[in-house]
Amino acid sequence: MTMDRLYLFDTTLRDGQQTQGVQFTTEDKLRIARALDDLGIDYIEGGWPGANPTDSAFFEAAPKTRAKMTAFGMTKRSGRSAAPPRSSGGRVRAWRWPGRRLDPCFR
Repeated sequence: MTMDRLYLFDTTLRDGQQTQGVQFTTEDKLRIARALDDLGIDYIEGGWPGANPTDSAFFEAAPKTRAKMTAFGMTKRSGRSAAPPRSSGGRVRAWRWPGRRLDPCFR
């Protein structure tokens, strides 16, 4: 019997932060990212760089992890332009920061 590999993608640092009453600091996000990496999560979505100061600061200080750090992105609706919105500038920079293992959320 062969076993297929299951890859885990965690959205706690973005989706979890949208819960009413939850507001992570940059240090909170760094601690959570390290804990998720220790648990063996394969992909950690760190948030949306450029959307708010906390997410931008997190990506500036993103810890070295075994997991691949990803940035939130948007999808394109049929019939709409694929040109990136003005707010995507931070996300694009996040993917290109030297020395970081940041990948887009899609492959």
